Amino acid sequence: MENSARHEDESFSRDYLSLRAKEAGLVDLFFLLVSPDMRRLRWIEWRGSDMEGKLLEFEHRWIIFASVLAQKLLVLSRGTLAAVGWMIELVLNLLANNCGLFNLLVNILTGNLVVPDRESATFRSVIWSFDSRKELQGKRNLPSLALNASKLAYENHAFSETVVVEHWKMEFLGSFAFWNDYQGRSSTRAMIVKSDNLVVVAFRGTQPFDSDDWCTDIDISWYEIESVGRVHFGFMKALGLHHPKRSHETVASKSYAYHYIKQRLCMILENDESMKFMVTGHSLGGALAILFMAGLVIQKEEQMLCRLEGVRTFGQPRVGDADFCEYMDKKIAEYGIKYERYVYSNDLVPRLPFNDKNFMFKHFGDCLYYSSLFYWRKVSNSRSDYTPHFGFLPVPSQVLAEEPNKNYFSLKWAILNTLNAIWELLRSFILPIIYGPGYQETWVMLLLRTFSLVIPGIAEHVLQDYDNLTRLNPPTAEQ
Repeated sequence: MENSARHEDESFSRDYLSLRAKEAGLVDLFFLLVSPDMRRLRWIEWRGSDMEGKLLEFEHRWIIFASVLAQKLLVLSRGTLAAVGWMIELVLNLLANNCGLFNLLVNILTGNLVVPDRESATFRSVIWSFDSRKELQGKRNLPSLALNASKLAYENHAFSETVVVEHWKMEFLGSFAFWNDYQGRSSTRAMIVKSDNLVVVAFRGTQPFDSDDWCTDIDISWYEIESVGRVHFGFMKALGLHHPKRSHETVASKSYAYHYIKQRLCMILENDESMKFMVTGHSLGGALAILFMAGLVIQKEEQMLCRLEGVRTFGQPRVGDADFCEYMDKKIAEYGIKYERYVYSNDLVPRLPFNDKNFMFKHFGDCLYYSSLFYWRKVSNSRSDYTPHFGFLPVPSQVLAEEPNKNYFSLKWAILNTLNAIWELLRSFILPIIYGPGYQETWVMLLLRTFSLVIPGIAEHVLQDYDNLTRLNPPTAEQ
């Protein structure tokens, strides 16, 4: 049965589930759990013959309740969270621009305080403060290039351009802000750089102190694309993929990432037959990267797909259901697309949303899973064999059905995850001794590793360890 409220994008999708969490009150959440009539809840819209039956199941309602409640709490804390993030970045950049705490105090007393400019080439986000390495492990180390481009996508235009031109010796084509229909603002960001024969498109991931970004991640709304499957609602809207047949110039005068970047790439590829392109991203950026490729597949952009060197994502969440994953697996094989999904140790984001009987979201393609000693194993969703392991123990290469502890929140794994977090904190002091000062961790990263003893998986999601694994043990064609 169809909800009586008209969905704004019903012409695009035959079936959908849309949760407008901002419109739901506490009474609405109570009725969500007990009411036999879901049509009275105007903040839930759906279409699909099987949806009303599923919405009447308590387990399904409980999942919606948890998602909406979490979004409500994030919305309520938006101002506080943003203020905390603003202050943390200000303090970190004050310390960096004034050469440490002692000099900062001296400069304050002497009136020589250097105040950071957020748009300058010296201003660093909190993401960069976790891992401040700028140098690549060579342009031919594509995993390292993808990882560093994903990290740089978090930074402002001036900082990114300086790193790309002066340190990477590559051409900086720009850092862009695109309209995000889900958030109602230009919050989707991407960076484009070019070397001799490769264009790199890097999407920015979740901002640590942006509640809207986190709402996008935890919203379980979805669209169903005919003959393709169900895809995450927030990710599609952030990319602009819900306007599949319109150019970026004709969608209400708004610039959407998918359409603008596709057009920009077409122009570059047409002018140089030897040029290829790679798409990458971390966290939310990884979801946008793989959906960008999915858009090209769905629209049968065969000429562009032939020039696609590969898609590399780091800490990417799940983006679609089993039908979508089956469709993408077939297309990846058909077009010979290289898709490398990196997962490090206990990183919690690749294990969300849940993959069980109630959550429909799943991964597709093969995964490069790394333990805490940076040993890697290929993970294939087409295989059923599975061997649990302790995260930091070296293990022989093998094919697994899913990364270990696939849904993260497990009492069975809680003790092992905590022990692994202790090891990673200790390892922070060991790596520089073995591999040199380039692996010295910042004090900000050490604080995060300490916090990760309480919530294991937090420190594993930031880019420090992903950077290490692409430097120390990147996969090769032979492997």
